[in-house]
Amino acid sequence: MRPLSVEELYDFFDPDEIKRGMSYYSDRRVREVDFAGNRVRGRVRGSARQAYRVVATIAEKEDGDLHIESRCSCTHKENCQHGVALVMEAQRLKGHDPEKADSRDHLDHTLKTWFQELDKSMQPEPDLWPDNVKERLLYGLSLSPGIRRLNVTLAVGRLLSSCQLSDSEPRPFQAENVFRGKSPARFLVESDLSICRRIVANESSLLQGEEGYELLRAMLRTGRCYWIEWGHMFPLSLGSDEALNLAWDVDDQCRQHLKLAGNRTALPVTPACYLEPEHSQIGVIESDIEESMLTSLLSMPPVPADQIQSFQKRWTKLAREFRLPRPKALEYSEVAAIEPKPIMKFVLQAVPTYDWQTETAWEQPAIKLFFDYDGHLIDAGNAKKEMTVFQQERQVHIHRHLELEKDWLARLTKSSVRAVTAVYGNRPLNNSYAPTGEKGLSQENLWLGYLQQELPELQKQGFNIEFTEDFPWRLHNGEDSTWILDVAKYDNDWLSFAVKIQIDGEQIDLLPAIMGLIEEMGDDITKITPDQTLQLPLEDGRRMPLAANLILPLLTSLMEIFQEKDLEKGRIKISQAAAPTLLEVEAALSRVCRTTWQGDVDVQKQIMQWDNEQKKTVNIPNQFLADLRPYQYKGLQWMQLLRRLGYGGILADDMGLGKTIQTLAYLSVEKRSRRLVNPALVLAPTSLVSNWAREADKFTPNLKILVLHGPDRDWMYEHIPNVDVIITTYHLLVRDSEELLKQHYSNVILDEAQAIKNPRARWSQTVRSISADQRFCLTGTPMENHLGELWSQFDFLLPGFLGKQSHFRTLFQVPIEKHGVESRQKMLSKRIRPFMMRRTKEQVAPELPPKTITIQTVRMEQQQAELYESVRMAMLGKVRKEIDKKGIGASRMMILDALLKMRQTCCDPRLLSLDAAKDVEESAKLTLLMEMLENLRVEGRKVLIFSQFAKMLGLIEEKLIEKEYSYSKLTGQTRKRQEQIDAFQDGEKDVFLISLKAGGVGLNLTAADTVIHFDPWWNPAVENQATDRAHRIGQDKPVFVYKLIVEGSLEERIIEMQEKKQALAEAIYAETAVAGSTITEEDIEMLFSPLAES
Repeated sequence: MRPLSVEELYDFFDPDEIKRGMSYYSDRRVREVDFAGNRVRGRVRGSARQAYRVVATIAEKEDGDLHIESRCSCTHKENCQHGVALVMEAQRLKGHDPEKADSRDHLDHTLKTWFQELDKSMQPEPDLWPDNVKERLLYGLSLSPGIRRLNVTLAVGRLLSSCQLSDSEPRPFQAENVFRGKSPARFLVESDLSICRRIVANESSLLQGEEGYELLRAMLRTGRCYWIEWGHMFPLSLGSDEALNLAWDVDDQCRQHLKLAGNRTALPVTPACYLEPEHSQIGVIESDIEESMLTSLLSMPPVPADQIQSFQKRWTKLAREFRLPRPKALEYSEVAAIEPKPIMKFVLQAVPTYDWQTETAWEQPAIKLFFDYDGHLIDAGNAKKEMTVFQQERQVHIHRHLELEKDWLARLTKSSVRAVTAVYGNRPLNNSYAPTGEKGLSQENLWLGYLQQELPELQKQGFNIEFTEDFPWRLHNGEDSTWILDVAKYDNDWLSFAVKIQIDGEQIDLLPAIMGLIEEMGDDITKITPDQTLQLPLEDGRRMPLAANLILPLLTSLMEIFQEKDLEKGRIKISQAAAPTLLEVEAALSRVCRTTWQGDVDVQKQIMQWDNEQKKTVNIPNQFLADLRPYQYKGLQWMQLLRRLGYGGILADDMGLGKTIQTLAYLSVEKRSRRLVNPALVLAPTSLVSNWAREADKFTPNLKILVLHGPDRDWMYEHIPNVDVIITTYHLLVRDSEELLKQHYSNVILDEAQAIKNPRARWSQTVRSISADQRFCLTGTPMENHLGELWSQFDFLLPGFLGKQSHFRTLFQVPIEKHGVESRQKMLSKRIRPFMMRRTKEQVAPELPPKTITIQTVRMEQQQAELYESVRMAMLGKVRKEIDKKGIGASRMMILDALLKMRQTCCDPRLLSLDAAKDVEESAKLTLLMEMLENLRVEGRKVLIFSQFAKMLGLIEEKLIEKEYSYSKLTGQTRKRQEQIDAFQDGEKDVFLISLKAGGVGLNLTAADTVIHFDPWWNPAVENQATDRAHRIGQDKPVFVYKLIVEGSLEERIIEMQEKKQALAEAIYAETAVAGSTITEEDIEMLFSPLAES
């Protein structure tokens, strides 16, 4: 076999196959390489851990060119990547390095082409077929096993568009069929018809004598003649004549065989021919010996060791006369009086069968029993009492202890085994056994059960156990081994890890096997019972049995984070945020066996940091002017924990539990710790911007707040670096992205974060572009419609943590939403638990007061604000004229009407009977109300909505119908009041619309846990009476009260008056003025102050 260069491979293999084959070769995946002339055989382990059988021919032509072809048991069949790996390994074993081979000695393209054309001119005219005929008659040659008979079998193969023979099994063809129809098949050309006539005339499929030789040459000339050996087809060609060269060969029983030298095989035709496997050629043997005598020599039976001396006496004369080789003289030794050691060998047994290719083998796992006599192995299937074997160039005579051997054989056959039988005839094969078991069990489960349950007992009895490398199932006790969790840094936000096991000082990757098991079983993993045993396949072919209750936590932990494309070279790439999962993996491993960490020390410290950081407490700054409830303090601790670890999270408490105040406490801690070097950015819906500003001003006056809102905001951008917190809206982020995205932020906080539930929405994509050290989402409804909304928020917080969206859909969304797979739901909950804190009102009820009142402010948009200003100015002019004319005391009705119109404008412009109001479609409060109701519906709340304006209740009712809310309604026009009340109290309705006058007193509505005052009333006692419809005896839940107030408007003045100027509030609506409560001109200016001055 001459050296070859890598570039020569491109003449025979596709570039992709070469690339993959070189990788297999470099990874040392080629095993059991065996040379036979220019033919090499071996096994190559593929990407799926399966070992494929490969045969390659590397032949040098007479012109010096190479011919390379390979056949493989994989789906590609020939010239695949496994063939490349085998050819490379064969070159290495022969001392050649294809990657360094010098190709200068090879002919250039011009000379190669010239020789190829010359060869063509010397060949006979090829057979011609019509273009639409793709079938061809094939000729298969083989030697019958055990006897020297050359068989020919015919079959029909099909050509592909590339003119290569299809991999599909050729169909058998009988020569007699040619002459049975009216006309021969179209794929039969003249050469085929001639060969078929001669086969029929011979009345035999055997090739023998001179006629056999002529037929052989005719078949070779077609170019469609193949040598068939154990299921593989090798194309044959006509070789040159060669001089007779005989040699003696000794088999393992010390029998000597006279054969052709050089691994050639004699073919029984006249003249005698050889088969040369290296080049797949057949040629004539040249000899001075008479043909009949040569035929006898080539068919000589083997000479037993005990007859060699007698044979030599007869052979010497022939050898001298015809220059024939003499049998080998072997040294003799004897083994006696030794007890045999039984050896159970687990092998891949070749079970013969027959098809059109004559001789193939079906490989079946089997147990073979051998006896070791002082290092000499005897097959238990051999019944001879004394044996002579050939080992290490010696003739060894062994006296066997048959009684002991029978005893060992009886012990083996008492275990659950049966004799392996041939494919046809049901004939038991000699010394071949396989496990028996329940019907329906797969072969794999039969073997693994035998290995795990019965083999240990046989070992105790004294059987030695050996496995051949190709045996598919071997066991290793994983619980006695050291498991290793190997971690490393992948890039800024990613880690990689591998799970390994140490066996005999070597570390073996387990992740490919574990992930293969996860892929194979899918959700069936959750159906595994604790008493089951799982078989984990190892790289080296062994299986590792593990108790299900030990391995299941490991499988479920890895199942959460596994993505097929993330498995690379035995490692999984995961987001740093999945570090807690690695701790769970380590805990699961520790329950199985000894476990240790390995790899990047810094990564190990980062993982362990989770446990340490959770124990730290947080001191609340003195500048924070609020008392946190215990659950709110836990929320602050959690936010600070995530900040220390460098992860984002979702604060998903129910509405009303104080997500805003917890966040302000977090920002106050950041301010004190001097971490607000860069400002924090708060993004909120337009309706909540004023509420954020109000809460920040009230509880964290030490924070420098910039409310980035309104049309005249351009001047604000230069002040961004000098403030602590910026509050703005999602809409303005998109509109002013050029300015806002310039800045790096210490924190970015998304309020009502379900706003980014659609990852393809423009502002969802924009928020992902914000540069920030820390990210948080605040929402009472992290998922409104489907789990994809949750994925979108986590993709903003922790990119890659829940994988790609397609992976998330496959692993979680579809199984949970469409199929209700509870195990996947638990898995997802467990995965996100460290990064999402959610408390419901019921969970924290003991910490809540019976009644919680929240002022929810909202800012009007431009059109509504302009209408308010126009109404305010017009009414202020009228009021001043009336006061100038009649005085303040007599102007009460005019003042009241003016205030009414301003309050109606705050609620909804449609309440006004003004032409200017008809073109205004905005209602900031109604928008806020519907957003709140959506959150409350998700939480399962029962809501009372109070308003003084029946028409406003009607507008709200339209929205409820549009959004398909179930509701009751009670106004002065309602006739069947009790039906409406009962429907709400009995749980049939979720929302109750109530006029303040019609339902403010006398009702018992304890089914409600939420009260919303859509518009404020001057007298807080009236509002309190309405609130007490829910907050009264019989109420077993905390009640949350929300007052919706337009920022900077008359409504804010009403709240101030409720708190500070109660007497003045009463004076406005009282029938008689109270002493000291007279309205002054300063009060008028305060009530009618412009919106812009708020």
